[in-house]
Amino acid sequence: MTDGHVIDNALPRARRYYLLALLTLLMFCSYIDRFILAILVQPIKVELGLSDTRIGLLTGLAFAAVYAIAALPIARIADRGSRRMVLTLSLVAWSVMTALCGAVQSFGQLFAARMGVGVGEAGGVPASHALIASSFPLRERATAMAIFTGGAAAGLLGGFAIGSWLEAWLGWRGTFVAVGLPGLLLAVWLWLALGPAAAPRPTGDAASRARFTSLLSNRALLWLLLAQGLANLLTFGQLQWLPAFFERSFGMERHEIGTMIALSRGAGMMVGMIAGGLLADRLVARDRLAPFAVIIGAYLLAAAPTIGVYFVADSTLAFILSALAGLLAAVAMGPELATLQTIAPPEQRATVSAMSGLVSGIVGVGGGPLLVGFLSDRLAADGSDALRHALQWLTVGMMPLVIIGYVCARRASRRHPPVDQPAIRTSAMDAARPPKSSESIK
Repeated sequence: MTDGHVIDNALPRARRYYLLALLTLLMFCSYIDRFILAILVQPIKVELGLSDTRIGLLTGLAFAAVYAIAALPIARIADRGSRRMVLTLSLVAWSVMTALCGAVQSFGQLFAARMGVGVGEAGGVPASHALIASSFPLRERATAMAIFTGGAAAGLLGGFAIGSWLEAWLGWRGTFVAVGLPGLLLAVWLWLALGPAAAPRPTGDAASRARFTSLLSNRALLWLLLAQGLANLLTFGQLQWLPAFFERSFGMERHEIGTMIALSRGAGMMVGMIAGGLLADRLVARDRLAPFAVIIGAYLLAAAPTIGVYFVADSTLAFILSALAGLLAAVAMGPELATLQTIAPPEQRATVSAMSGLVSGIVGVGGGPLLVGFLSDRLAADGSDALRHALQWLTVGMMPLVIIGYVCARRASRRHPPVDQPAIRTSAMDAARPPKSSESIK
């Protein structure tokens, strides 16, 4: 290892899948804490007297802006220091701030608490992505990323079910405390399980800065980041408002909505993620651009059900379409994350993941819910259908842009070979070769 380069050392199979299971559990908790607010929108709106625009700020920008800004410097620390330390401290921070959301008395206090959750969670995904990419050989990477992202999806959609039932039992304040505090126990387990951060660290500050600058001239990376941002705007603009949509448009109860979303969308998303990862891993040895075909095909198939959810008049049909849309769009997630990590130099994987978080956070997680809330307020004359019409505008307008973005990313990738190109060329030949082992995790 010289001049800032880090050589991947795939862990023994049992060890790397134990690591993957632990990080998947971490993401499960992260996404429960991140999206629990979505199921609590109505009682918070009533008690604190908030408009839909302010709700959009709380569910989106309050979290996403600080998440996006903090992710890059924290990821640089993870790439240059102990990912174990970054992950553990991040988990402690977001768990405490989630619990504090239950003590707020005003919009400003809740906004500040959500910002705290964003700062804490900023270190989780980049460091996890880097650990997974360094611990798994290329031939298993898309599947590993899909499993990891499945934990995030389970947390997001499990949060709807868990949050709805906890809210009925404890109220919205008690719900924040109940989902936040268990993260402190997981932080202790994480610290002990990862062990001493003794793996080799990148060196060479000047070379590292030069490589970071070179990332900004990588057209394939920039197009991929833009496409991800648009996809996240579409996804989180819907998901943060989905419970409120079913409550306002169909008059359903929150506990019923949470359970139905978790069962219909959650199962489909997890199946889609694993299927997409397996498919991309199978194809990548033959064609390095195969993951893009999986991504684009998934969004093309998902377009009709995604838009249709907000045009049908029957709640059961809306849930079915939502489940189908979630399954098909989820097929893209594993290949998308694996492609991002393949483009990245090994010593800058957390940094590239943070760049993705920066764009997706501001454009997607921050902009999506805020845009829908703003449109809903502007369409207030439509009564209970204002939110439905806002979501119709979002899906019809954004889905074509998402597909175009990934097509452009694929075209740019033809002219910009990924950093892992040698591994791609040899992955089919060495698939049966035992991976190198490493004694510790960085």
